Amino acid sequence: MATNGSRSRELNAALAQKAREQYGWLLHEQLLAADLGQDAIDHRVRTGVLFRVRPRLYALGWIPVLPEAWAMAAVLAAGPAGALGGASAAALWGLQRWTRPFHVIAPSQRRPNGVVIHRQRLHADERTVHRGIPVVKQARLLLDLAPTLDQQTLTRMANQILVEDIRQREAILLVLERHPRAPGCGRLREAIIVHGAPSRSVFEQRFVPFCRHHRLPVPALNQRVAGYLVDAVFPEARVAVELDGRAFHDTPMQFERDREKYCALTAKGVAVYPLTWSRLVRQPALEAERLRAVISGRARLFSTRT
Repeated sequence: MATNGSRSRELNAALAQKAREQYGWLLHEQLLAADLGQDAIDHRVRTGVLFRVRPRLYALGWIPVLPEAWAMAAVLAAGPAGALGGASAAALWGLQRWTRPFHVIAPSQRRPNGVVIHRQRLHADERTVHRGIPVVKQARLLLDLAPTLDQQTLTRMANQILVEDIRQREAILLVLERHPRAPGCGRLREAIIVHGAPSRSVFEQRFVPFCRHHRLPVPALNQRVAGYLVDAVFPEARVAVELDGRAFHDTPMQFERDREKYCALTAKGVAVYPLTWSRLVRQPALEAERLRAVISGRARLFSTRT
């Protein structure tokens, strides 16, 4: 038969495990569900075992300091079915820095201090758990942020998501189809519907408008060619453009890797055109003329072979 001491140790272990799962937090109803009465809760608050942070929210042992912990606290305070949203979700996904107040999407009527509640019900496939915290999925996040971001920032954020997982494109298109009247739909569609795969940098984002402005064919970005990932490619002419920024290519190891890549592509019949940021900005007309000559010459070469 279990003694009072063993039951107390089991209870403490269970509460500690639950708190670890929630970044150190425990809800009042979770304490009651663990057979801890109100008198016992008050005693633990007086003795410093629990810290009452909000009317329904307690910290076990110490008050957490990490932003992720306070993001979890915001979700817990918002009630069931809540999920981190807006700028807070963007921070959790690593797309921007943490800011306050925290934003939560939930059907709840609660209004906890320091938390902005967006009263909505999320579809089941628009919500997930990341780093232990309920949060909106990235596709839904982009739709929610679209009205508040400038086009360049929205495109950069979408590209960052798509480069990490190109399958997110289908998820974004599904969200757009599901919410056709949502503010920012058109801007998000414009941000993701670019020829080929998403771009990985401002340099690459600038290259597509450069091609359009100078009436060059629109390239496909970040494609696999002969086993190598190239920044941009004109498939019909078999011309690969490598956008060489010093920040990513100016090391001895990367220098050797780039040359190995260029030689391998050339051996496979792919012409490589290395383009630097400086040349693109300082002499765009000349670069467009050169690139046009390469593309048209290669296109004629392959058309005569067929």
